[in-house]
Amino acid sequence: MSDRRALRKALVVRRNSTPVFGYGPFRNVRRGAERWQCRCRFLTGFLILSLRRITHLDTGKCLLSVVGMKRVTMDNTIVIDGREYTINANKSKRQGCFVEILRKIESNLMAMLSYHCKVLVVQFVVHCHDHEARNQGMSDLMRVIKKRLSRKYGGSRVAGGWARETGGSGVQHYHVAIFLNGNNVRWNSGVQKLVNEVLEARGYPRPSFSPSHMVYREDERGIQEAFYHLSYLAKTRSKSDRLPATNDYSFSRIRPNKI
Repeated sequence: MSDRRALRKALVVRRNSTPVFGYGPFRNVRRGAERWQCRCRFLTGFLILSLRRITHLDTGKCLLSVVGMKRVTMDNTIVIDGREYTINANKSKRQGCFVEILRKIESNLMAMLSYHCKVLVVQFVVHCHDHEARNQGMSDLMRVIKKRLSRKYGGSRVAGGWARETGGSGVQHYHVAIFLNGNNVRWNSGVQKLVNEVLEARGYPRPSFSPSHMVYREDERGIQEAFYHLSYLAKTRSKSDRLPATNDYSFSRIRPNKI
């Protein structure tokens, strides 16, 4: 009998003591928290899958997906402001281009053509020695280059931008495009010399230049060739290794000439 009394007394003391989290009246609280965590995991997974889902536009021509906050097209053509452009994308190899970068390139090129009957397009790659989390160095470099070019060619209008990529070494490089008034700048040799001087003065390696384009306002073929070459800046490859708050592209905010 003494053993039974002791056991009953122990049960009474346990029942009247403060319950541990997950037992007694707190059991429902724990279960509710677990359910809420499960729902949060499910919603997070669903959101990620939704952002990476491939969907067709209403036109059924351009295949788009969303990576982060930018849209990606896998089609080899894109329509911007009613004009169809051929771009450097390959659907079968899953090599796409960012739509926002393509639109920025197109707006810079067409805005410059609205002011000038011909535009010189110069492209080059800026290589960096060390990894930089932000793009402050490249932003300062572009500001100096555009200012020097404008001063050299009599206050000419200069537009352009860059796209950031990171290779296997983990150090970023920048693909740069410059748009200049083709009436004042007929050859790219002077532009190359100025760019080399600016980069050398700031400790950058010598840049690698791509073939330039002299684009005429009424030359549709020339516009298409230049845009296809420029679309390389919008490719999705090598653009993921960066901080979420770091931009992977930047272009001039130039408004078209409204005549």
